[in-house]
Amino acid sequence: DGYLQSLLQRERMEDDYGSHDKLLADVGYVYNNRVNLSGLRKERYGGHQLRSALQYSEQAGQHNVTAENYWRLSDQNGVMTVTSGLESYNSSVLAGGYLFYPSTDCTKAIVNYGGQYKELAMRPHAMLNGSVWFEGFNSVMPMESVTAPTVTGNNVEDISDKIYTSGINNPFAFPLSGINTVPGGGKVIGMASATKALSQGQFGQFPLYAFTTTGVWALEVNGQTAGYSARQPIGRDVCLSAESVTQTDDAVLFVSDRGVMVVTSSKITCLSDKVRDALIPVEGSPDGTKLGMRDYMRGCRMVYDYACQRLIVYHPDYDYALVYGIESGEWGGGVLGVTGHVAAWPSPYVVSGREVRALDGSKAAGAVAGWLETGPLKLQAGADVLKTVRSVIVRGEFRGGNVHASLEGSRDLYRWAPIWSSATHRVRGYSGTPWKYFRLRLWTLIEEDESLSGLSVDYVAKYLGKMR
Repeated sequence: DGYLQSLLQRERMEDDYGSHDKLLADVGYVYNNRVNLSGLRKERYGGHQLRSALQYSEQAGQHNVTAENYWRLSDQNGVMTVTSGLESYNSSVLAGGYLFYPSTDCTKAIVNYGGQYKELAMRPHAMLNGSVWFEGFNSVMPMESVTAPTVTGNNVEDISDKIYTSGINNPFAFPLSGINTVPGGGKVIGMASATKALSQGQFGQFPLYAFTTTGVWALEVNGQTAGYSARQPIGRDVCLSAESVTQTDDAVLFVSDRGVMVVTSSKITCLSDKVRDALIPVEGSPDGTKLGMRDYMRGCRMVYDYACQRLIVYHPDYDYALVYGIESGEWGGGVLGVTGHVAAWPSPYVVSGREVRALDGSKAAGAVAGWLETGPLKLQAGADVLKTVRSVIVRGEFRGGNVHASLEGSRDLYRWAPIWSSATHRVRGYSGTPWKYFRLRLWTLIEEDESLSGLSVDYVAKYLGKMR
């Protein structure tokens, strides 16, 4: 009694929101010494055991009984019932009257003691994040026979539209101020920052980007609470996978149905428009099965090579990978066999076969097989003029037989017909139907001291209205 008289002057319990629930996250992202979780689900807490909430007597000669507590929760996903499980007591009386569940979603508690049930109405606690029932410390809880409740089979709540942010340098505590909802109602797939580090551990104020199933949102950082607030939607392109989100020096890249997208400030552009219609030799051989760019992008990942300023787009199921030069703005490709990576500065690490190696720009030993395909060539005569290519010569420093060439023609950029091919770097000695567009494919086996530099094309234009 003396302790209770000075209860208001005693130290209060620390308030912790949802700390008993289990968080299930798909993606974690570290920013400003805080862990950010997205793609979230929350497994609801089964409740405290009765032995920690009620009094019971253990005396010789008392019979053994079982007890169980049920908690009925009502939230945005509906009504669910959870339980902490059966407990065994050597007692004949269950006394006391204080029950607490660490969530305001709890509306009822049902106590099972020896097969008898008592339903108790829970109310929100005045000072703590939870629900409480109280009938006095010395009261005996009366029992009555009511219908036994059914435990909900699935006690996992979907909170995929939220971002949970931990405390500073504490990845195990997620305060209430760090829980934020991204507008739009979509699932948050991942997060990334496009700010440069000014010094070790120091980043700019904003923006952060949240990739959701309804588009990309720019988030503003709250300096006092470290939480985020949605600043504006910057695009409706949906990221296909969190594993494709890649951070560069001053931009963020991701893969959508349109291809490889780059986010800079509040603008989203497509980097892969030039190779949108390219066919990918997915089996690692140009003579093997080919896959369209859109199908290849589904499930692909990206890694950024800081040292060489290049972006590598790979699919873990295929050997062929695409390479984009940041400075040149051109696309290439090759058989790399990459199945995974770890981002690091200045050189990331990739998994290829059973090896782990750094992308440090080192040269490969021996001959390297490659495949090159030009974009559509309309030549100087223009796209409206039919042309006949009489010869093509591949220029560079290489040994005879290390470059094979094939020429194709088209009139609508959709249907391509083979014109001529050669086992050498020269395509000549033929004549036939004129075409509006041409493209050249090369198969190479290049040594370390060999290189390609350009093409020479000899053609004749078939001008319209010319008298013959």
